[in-house]
Amino acid sequence: MNEECFLKIGDVTKMTTLSATEIRRRIAKSSFPKPYALGACRKVWSLKEVQSWIFDVMSKKAANDN
Repeated sequence: MNEECFLKIGDVTKMTTLSATEIRRRIAKSSFPKPYALGACRKVWSLKEVQSWIFDVMSKKAANDN
């Protein structure tokens, strides 16, 4: 069974070390994964999408360091 894990904003800020405000800025610029709405007041992020974003950032940094 393929289960998706979701993260709340606090989890995303801990994983990325970005503030909630910075995450919103990057979403507006389409440079961070968009959240999914689970209701009128609840937004969550896909764990896989956030991990992929982190990997992409690290890969770009590594490429620039070489």
